[in-house]
Amino acid sequence: MKDISFYFKSVDDFYYNKESIGNTIETHLNGVFPEIEKNSIAIFYCAEFRNSTSSKDIQSTSFRSYLYNLYHGLNWNKKIYDLGDFINSDVMFLIPK
Repeated sequence: MKDISFYFKSVDDFYYNKESIGNTIETHLNGVFPEIEKNSIAIFYCAEFRNSTSSKDIQSTSFRSYLYNLYHGLNWNKKIYDLGDFINSDVMFLIPK
């Protein structure tokens, strides 16, 4: 797989219940990008600012605090990776023409 780590910013460490799904997510922390395995799930945060009248950044920690504190079922066997915050730039190059 190509190195995609330069598209993402590390996540700031935050509190979540140790019995929740957050305890099983491998997170991009302190500049250490996770090695993604096949047949797994990858998530990331992407801020949205189009047509916004405010220049305030929506906190990615709010998104993660809700997600990481959810509980998963007993038969869950997929590995989850949090790639971090997508670094906003001209993302049009990702869309094939």
